[in-house]
Amino acid sequence: MSIAQEMNLVIAGTDADGKPCFLERGAAQTVNTPGVIDLAFVWSVDGVPALPANIGGPAPSVTLPGPGGSVCGIVRFPANSAGRLDAKALLQDSAEGGMEGNAAMHSHNTVDYEIILSGKIDVVLPGNQRRTLKAGDILVMGGLPHAWENIYDEDCTYVFVAVGATGTVEYIP
Repeated sequence: MSIAQEMNLVIAGTDADGKPCFLERGAAQTVNTPGVIDLAFVWSVDGVPALPANIGGPAPSVTLPGPGGSVCGIVRFPANSAGRLDAKALLQDSAEGGMEGNAAMHSHNTVDYEIILSGKIDVVLPGNQRRTLKAGDILVMGGLPHAWENIYDEDCTYVFVAVGATGTVEYIP
């Protein structure tokens, strides 16, 4: 079962008359490559939301947001899956991919908020700088080149919100 089928997304918004209600969630946009990654983009907003009516909708694709926009999703990296991800192929809108000879190393013009729900995973920055994240940890990523490596014997699942930003971070090896 894919991660998109396991989660329950509930959306509270307003109906056509402006009354509070629960909205239909729509289908998530998914990438499920067994042994590599299970990813679902579940909700997105183009540009700055305008309450009460424009709170976004189901993500139309596995695409990161433009400036002021956002996307929310969930990711599972299977146990011992390090070295199998090709980020450039997965996120075709990544600013750069495959840096330092690591196919998983990539960057994009977003500020990302990631909360580890279960398992452990290493986030790797250029120069092999790394931190191990575990359940309950929160990562804020500011457009930097990075890679995810699950070298552990358990799956790692995390939720993310990516907010589109202006500017770019120069990659200096």
